[in-house]
Amino acid sequence: MSRSVLEALTSYTAMQCIPSDGCSLFLRVRASITLHEHLRGLEACTVSLDTQETQCQSVWVARASHRQQVGQQLQVYFGCFAVSVAQHLYVTLRTIPHFCGVQLDQKHLVETEALEVLWDTVYYHPGSQTLSWEPNCPVSGHVSLCWRPGPGAGCRKLQRSSQLVHRRVQYPLVDTQPQLCLKFSTSWGSWVRCPFEQRRFPTPPTSRCTCVTGGSHSSLPANPHSGPARSLQPQVTPQPPLPLPSWTFPGRRPVPQASASRAGGPMYTSPSPSSSATSTPAGAQLSGATGG
Repeated sequence: MSRSVLEALTSYTAMQCIPSDGCSLFLRVRASITLHEHLRGLEACTVSLDTQETQCQSVWVARASHRQQVGQQLQVYFGCFAVSVAQHLYVTLRTIPHFCGVQLDQKHLVETEALEVLWDTVYYHPGSQTLSWEPNCPVSGHVSLCWRPGPGAGCRKLQRSSQLVHRRVQYPLVDTQPQLCLKFSTSWGSWVRCPFEQRRFPTPPTSRCTCVTGGSHSSLPANPHSGPARSLQPQVTPQPPLPLPSWTFPGRRPVPQASASRAGGPMYTSPSPSSSATSTPAGAQLSGATGG
């Protein structure tokens, strides 16, 4: 059997979200093959380069019994392989029965971009000056405001801004400073998003997408029209360090600045208790939320 029977192997990270269990990461594998009279099926395997754990799946294909079917191209999709963030995998594709030298393989790094789509629903409402985040699927973890002085710098958590998250999170009366960021932490890791780094603030769209997938690795040529190119970030001129702002929730006294000797930083204050905006004091648990 010729090696050309196996035309291409594609692997990509996907996220599956179940309301009762939250979100999990999986690896999807797709194969492009040419039908052959001796081909009975395909076997895809993943091997973790860290633990040597192996997962295999087999898919049977219809036998090309007629001469007209031989040489036809076919797309074969395998089920989900359970993976974790930053896991290094070795993916192989072989024929059934196995033929010596007829095999495709590739290395795959489980991308953290599969989780980045959770940030697609961070919005700023100019009228109420409210920063809100409502993830596309149920997740468990902590979200807090943090202050990042500049690109590449660490993001220092603002006191009393931490919330347990399950669905929607709101921070009212937020000043649109480029250094103000959101930090989301789960058992998978931590991510920081600074929505005000660009001049165009993220406002709620007219429609929402429910598809949650990550990037892909493929042996096929990339499609140059698959999506618009990301705009270049503006250059940032180094400035003196700014003081950390403070954040207060309704009914609490303002938190003092981290350093009294510094001046000029913005101050974030919460609305009065009569305000219609909602927020949750630090340590309070939202309905259905669990710590991540």
